[in-house]
Amino acid sequence: MFISTGALAGILFSLFVVLVAFVISILLYRDLRSRQDVYAGFSRDLNEFIVIMSKDGILLDLMPKHIDDPLYRQLAQNQSFENILSISDLNRFNDYIRGLDAYPDIPFVFSYNSEEGVLWYGLRAVMQKTGAESHSVYLIKNMTLDVESRSQRDTIQKNMDMLLQGTGDFLWSLDVENRQFSILTPMSDDEGRVVPRSVGVQDIHTILPKVDFKFFADTVNSRIVDFRATGHDHDEHRSFKVRIYGENSKLIWYSFRCKVINDENARLKINGTARRMDVLMESSTFNEEAKDALLSSAFSFPELGIFCVDRDFRIQGCNQTFALEHGASNGAFFIGKDAKTVFKMGFANIFTDLCMKVFESGRPVSWRGLLDAEGIASSINVTPVEQDNIVNKILISYSYTLKSDFEQMMKKEMELL
Repeated sequence: MFISTGALAGILFSLFVVLVAFVISILLYRDLRSRQDVYAGFSRDLNEFIVIMSKDGILLDLMPKHIDDPLYRQLAQNQSFENILSISDLNRFNDYIRGLDAYPDIPFVFSYNSEEGVLWYGLRAVMQKTGAESHSVYLIKNMTLDVESRSQRDTIQKNMDMLLQGTGDFLWSLDVENRQFSILTPMSDDEGRVVPRSVGVQDIHTILPKVDFKFFADTVNSRIVDFRATGHDHDEHRSFKVRIYGENSKLIWYSFRCKVINDENARLKINGTARRMDVLMESSTFNEEAKDALLSSAFSFPELGIFCVDRDFRIQGCNQTFALEHGASNGAFFIGKDAKTVFKMGFANIFTDLCMKVFESGRPVSWRGLLDAEGIASSINVTPVEQDNIVNKILISYSYTLKSDFEQMMKKEMELL
């Protein structure tokens, strides 16, 4: 058979093209393998890989070829998600794929119970078509460290919130440039309940009495001047005490501690803590020889009624003023009696509420106000008495005044503030 020169040239050219294509394919394959081999040195550090699957959910390819990940190994072995994911996660995954067009930016997060423990992964998917065939491409990221870190942060935040709420403490900051005072964690009341809207920027003039605000401002300004002069905060371990308006305008003592720093924008800032203080912490300390004399003197105040009750509201002791005001010449008459039956109704209700608060919280409380419509006002202080770290008794002191005198006294206090 005779082959023309043109046909022979065409055949030779075709063979040449095929040979060149074959050589190029080999070179590209070798280049791809060499690129994939680069990942071998980082196999334990990679936390992302790509999965290509058919429309029937059968594995077509995994990239990169070298990665040390439990889910990656299981996919290479099982060729699908069916025997890897739990039934609930597999159902969620199928729902995710069906709704992919509606929510393309939302990842699918699932857990995998591997030999190394429970691991967490995030999956993003795109659907691709090649001619009549379609396949799915998944980008899978190992999020275990992120989930564990987030869980640890949440636990730390929860524990810190519980600690601050349990003690009544809070964190605060001051933007020196704008003189903006912010409370960073919620304040809590006497029962440990969060005070609404106590977090965020606050007008410090409204939460501190005037004299306390002046002391706060002088202390902070002195620290700022020292920091600007030396570049260091030499008094960061020193605390100072101010009063803050609490529930029902009650004044509460706090011990403030702070540190002057430069923030990430090199602006001067103060971060600090405020520790709630019990009145008992501020009480003076006396030697043993002076205690009996001081206690006897305290119970001898002529216009101050003082008495002590246990958890059943039984009177354990009282001073002479208390006894005379309630119709007895000697305080021994009231020992063991129910205090609620001794007082008038108005005082008894207030007394009961205050005592319950002290027994529950272990903190001293005070109250001032009108007892009845007859114009009698009272000032009451209730203090816990601890024995073996248990509050089993409380000491109550009180005094009476006329409504007109009480209102005049309150007016003067408001003018001072």
